[in-house]
Amino acid sequence: MKTVTIDTAMNDFKSMVHYTLKNNEEINIASDEGTVVMLSYDDYMAMKETLHLIADEKSLKALLSGHLDRDEGRIPVGKTLKEVFSDV
Repeated sequence: MKTVTIDTAMNDFKSMVHYTLKNNEEINIASDEGTVVMLSYDDYMAMKETLHLIADEKSLKALLSGHLDRDEGRIPVGKTLKEVFSDV
């Protein structure tokens, strides 16, 4: 992860955006008042989706159960689309 000052970010903003998008790497922009993070929209949306899933108790239990099954070598039985989306 790269860190730059706010002055550097202001002078080189365009290339920083291209760097972030090309490398899928966030950039910290530090100022006297704190630090912000520049990241791609796709990375941001992925983080939001992850936070949403782990905030939902049912989704989190299913995720953890799936990891446990995988770690213990169990192969899950497939479900129909209707079963998968029954709560939607």
